[in-house]
Amino acid sequence: MNWQRVFTITRKDIKEVASTGQIIAPMVIIPLVLIGIIPAIAIVSLRFSETGTISLLKAIEKLPPTLMQQLAGYTGNQKAIYFITVYILASFFLIIPIMVSTLISANSFAGEKERKTLEGILYTPITDLELITGKVLASFIPAMAISLLSFFVYSVVVNALAYPVFMTIYFPTFNWWILMLWLVPTVSFLVISLVVLISAKVRGYQEANSIAGAIVLPIVLVTIGQVTGVMYLSAKIILLTGLLFLVADALLLRFITKSFHRDRLIVYIR
Repeated sequence: MNWQRVFTITRKDIKEVASTGQIIAPMVIIPLVLIGIIPAIAIVSLRFSETGTISLLKAIEKLPPTLMQQLAGYTGNQKAIYFITVYILASFFLIIPIMVSTLISANSFAGEKERKTLEGILYTPITDLELITGKVLASFIPAMAISLLSFFVYSVVVNALAYPVFMTIYFPTFNWWILMLWLVPTVSFLVISLVVLISAKVRGYQEANSIAGAIVLPIVLVTIGQVTGVMYLSAKIILLTGLLFLVADALLLRFITKSFHRDRLIVYIR
């Protein structure tokens, strides 16, 4: 594989996305709400609301014994805030990269068709694997960059607002590092590969985005539900979950490469 050609495709796609307001706006607004506004409201509410804290404490009492041990020695407010910020809101960090990935990867081939620029790329010496890899990376790199930036902002918001309650910096926990550096990338790559495949088979961006949303949404809901539970478990379980997604990534990328047909794309363009 010629990585210079791969990154040429990647750079070109990222520049095109950066100049498209239709894609940039939700990529900025949604993460800001999920990792800034919602956590801030949750923490401040729990600091000054006994009703919310009591309701959460009742839910916490039903959690697995291993999790209860982690919360041993905490006050009621500390348990409630810790439970919300460390476990419940973890699902947001799958929503963000998946949302960004879907927006960008839906534009990968479908956007090229609308701009009438795909045919020129298909006639270059670039191989199918190089083209697909370049397209996937053009979504994966921004998705991970936004996810890591969101993780940093979230850490600052959580520690700043929760510090008066804990009197120490408790976030991020070890499981969160594994979530961000292992599980989020593998899940994002799977979604991107799937949406790139859809984008190659439709005529325009809106069609690709609509179909991708319908197909990806069930995967997102199931994954979020599982991850919220996985965060209660050991780091080994999270690592194993990420490994399963990594295997699925490799298999899906291989399938896409084998099912990719340039001649059909050219027919769609015309």
